[in-house]
Amino acid sequence: LAVVNDLLDISKLEAGRMRVFFESVSLKDLFAEIGHTIFPLAEAKEQQVSFPPLSSDISLEADRIKLAQILLNLLSNAVKFTPDGGKITVNVATAELEGIEAIEFEISDTGIGMPQSALATIFEPFHQVDGTHTRRHEGTGLGLAISHRLVEMHGGKIEVSSQIGQG
Repeated sequence: LAVVNDLLDISKLEAGRMRVFFESVSLKDLFAEIGHTIFPLAEAKEQQVSFPPLSSDISLEADRIKLAQILLNLLSNAVKFTPDGGKITVNVATAELEGIEAIEFEISDTGIGMPQSALATIFEPFHQVDGTHTRRHEGTGLGLAISHRLVEMHGGKIEVSSQIGQG
């Protein structure tokens, strides 16, 4: 079902038929919602996932469903590519993007990392760093492409930095 949904999403994005509906989104509520999905996946691999402690509830204007989809795609990849017992951390900060106040999300992990040569194409549809038939991790290579386009629809940008063995 997830593969079918990803194929439908990428088709809508490529056809220009995907829409974002902005509303006020509470980060506390969003993190709680995402936690219900991601914590069981991480616990199965004895991983620690930490969200930032928010001293006050931060809200932002975004499409709540699509923002959750972006963060879940990124966190699911972190869980998938982080060995058992690893750590995944979500950080949030205010930032300025092209003169506009923005919220910056950063997800870091102690995963297997990626070679520098893969970073330039990681957000392309159907791209996978290890595309061989013997690869250990399943996936369609659509999650990051979808996330990239959804971030852009929100007026943001997405970046990746990684090194082999350092997540």
